Amino acid sequence: MKESKSYSLSHYFDLLKRKEQPLIRQVREISRPREEFSTGLNILKALKTSDNQRLTLMGLSRALGVKIGACQEIADRLQEEGLIDIEADQHTGNDNILLTQKGIELL
Repeated sequence: MKESKSYSLSHYFDLLKRKEQPLIRQVREISRPREEFSTGLNILKALKTSDNQRLTLMGLSRALGVKIGACQEIADRLQEEGLIDIEADQHTGNDNILLTQKGIELL
């Protein structure tokens, strides 16, 4: 005869989480490009409405409610596309992000 073991409810939840982890990763991989696109578009819009179409990286991340690392990553991609320029401010050491003519035309 088999012995039956009694487990706590949290044990069963942990088992369920382990089974769902691959599915959760797949959903995140699918939704990430869409989130990056909308954040990139929001970066361009925020720059267009700012004074001189320029913001610091810190100010931009605060305005959008995005972590600075994620904002930097998306800003680097936008710079590769030629939509923005990232310049270091010699006085403060912060990065200034400027909207390029190509970025203006896109909006």
